[in-house]
Amino acid sequence: MKLSKAFFKKTKSHSFVTLQKNIMSLIKHLPVFLFVFLCISAQSQTDTLKMMLGKLGSGSAADSVPLTSSSTWGKITIHPTKKIDSLEKAMRNGQVLEGWRIHVFMGTYQTVISERKKFIALGTSLPAYPLQNGPDYVLVAGDFRTFLESQKWLGEIRKHYPGAFVIQGEIEPPEFMPK
Repeated sequence: MKLSKAFFKKTKSHSFVTLQKNIMSLIKHLPVFLFVFLCISAQSQTDTLKMMLGKLGSGSAADSVPLTSSSTWGKITIHPTKKIDSLEKAMRNGQVLEGWRIHVFMGTYQTVISERKKFIALGTSLPAYPLQNGPDYVLVAGDFRTFLESQKWLGEIRKHYPGAFVIQGEIEPPEFMPK
């Protein structure tokens, strides 16, 4: 049985129109499928949170978090002050405080810790932090907001550590109630 060329043209165009209609139908229903999928995903995450936290709280830091042990359950309740709560919210927004510190000493962990003790014994009011820098450790001092402020303290520190210099980076936020 021979089929004519007209039959193939008709069949070919007919299947293309059917395929096009099916695709358009899928596109029309795609938002509904996505909505259902997202609802199911959100429900499963909520159930996981309920299971992990024991309850869904207000989302503040004062929520209670159950702790699990092999045989007992415990509960920790955190009641932060308003200042700590606001600092926590600011830190959650990804705000990083940029500033200046003084690079005092570099060496192994043990030598940096002993130099930190010597630095603190000098009687300066600057905080000193041991930081890891590759395989070595670095002793940095101060949390300065401006370069000029760090330069003022650099002169004092160079009396005891002649190789000290100023570096830029992340600093600790200032204390709420200075001593």
